[in-house]
Amino acid sequence: MTIDNLNQANQFYDPVVPAAIHLCRDWYGLKALEFKPRDGSPLQDRAESSVKLVADRMMCPTTLRRHRWQIEELEFAKRVCVGPEPITLIDIGANMGLFSRQLLIAVRAITKVYAYEPERENFTCLSHNLAPFSCEKNMIEAAISGSSSEAEFYLDPTNSGNYSLAASAMPPSYTKVMVKTLDASTECAAWAEGPNRIFYKSDTEGLDEWVATLIRPEFWPRVFAGMIELWNIAKKPSLNSAALSFMLDCFPNKIFLANADTKVSEVPVSTADIFNYINSRAQPHRDLAFWR
Repeated sequence: MTIDNLNQANQFYDPVVPAAIHLCRDWYGLKALEFKPRDGSPLQDRAESSVKLVADRMMCPTTLRRHRWQIEELEFAKRVCVGPEPITLIDIGANMGLFSRQLLIAVRAITKVYAYEPERENFTCLSHNLAPFSCEKNMIEAAISGSSSEAEFYLDPTNSGNYSLAASAMPPSYTKVMVKTLDASTECAAWAEGPNRIFYKSDTEGLDEWVATLIRPEFWPRVFAGMIELWNIAKKPSLNSAALSFMLDCFPNKIFLANADTKVSEVPVSTADIFNYINSRAQPHRDLAFWR
């Protein structure tokens, strides 16, 4: 395809493709799409295996167009995941596994993965997208919470990446299902087994700082770097401020990540800055990255 043809195709993509995918899902029962990442895509593994996507109106067409997902998160992880020592990747709210897949391709030192995704269609795609990799994979169809039980899980009907245990993170038209939950303080004991360095990533659509406070404090000194997404939404569970302060203070380096779409710059922040942001309503959400 020539540059002119590609530019012409892109002019029609945004107004046509998301609506077409939505129509095929609602009228014809389309659940998922598969595609082969193009050369140079961070989603392209050595076996050139396909990527499977839930057929929604946001993540699916965005990933199909770009052949990548949230490149700013990947670029940060590549900067800090250096050296030959083995790494364990923790991915809470793994969704379709696009971040984990990109990082497994980019960082050969990752030898173990724990990926948690409670929603069935997302989990099916996650399992497909991580299947080609030979590292130890623990793909768990559950949400991380304060207990091992079941809970209502809220779904954005247009965006399969915007699912949460927090109803206040949803648009008015949300739906809900029941999902399995697992106790964070129990799960983190398995994450810390063995000598591996740990990279921690959490993206639970509104509850990441709360989840971080449920994890045993002795886990955080084992983590060399990570990311969580901070949301300014109402009706969150009550937050253990001391536990969150301890977690954040374990990492001397903290930044709000740049956004590849809006061109917002990376901003160094302190623990106090992070609490000020959490307690404000200045911006809906920001990705916080931290490392030693």
